[in-house]
Amino acid sequence: MRYIPTSALVRRLLRQAVVWAATADTVAAKIYGPHLEDLAREWCLSHASAATLGGSAHDVLPATVVCREHRVVTSTRQPLGTAAVQRLDHLRDLVAPVATDRPRLLLFSRVGFTADARHLAADRDDIELIDLDRLYRGA
Repeated sequence: MRYIPTSALVRRLLRQAVVWAATADTVAAKIYGPHLEDLAREWCLSHASAATLGGSAHDVLPATVVCREHRVVTSTRQPLGTAAVQRLDHLRDLVAPVATDRPRLLLFSRVGFTADARHLAADRDDIELIDLDRLYRGA
């Protein structure tokens, strides 16, 4: 993040667009990301259908998966693509490598998904893509 002197903001020496451009990544990572995670957990508990989840949700908690290659939650201003699915496939294999009922992959995005990710999800029954429209509609 670029340093912006508070005095410049107070004296209105910088336009709002400049300030926003300089802080957008930090806002996304520190505010939008954690808020979307909370919304996603609440959605799974209160609004998602059993068909979406592959059953009913009893506990939906934050998880930490130790992997040097990937993080579970990422913050991006770009639509999620197949790389996000591949990352979650890998993390699922670390968590449940021999499970007979493999956990479903639910990808939440505030900016949507690429066409490739949508095609991949349509071809697989273990992937659900949840954009903001679906998050607020339910199911």
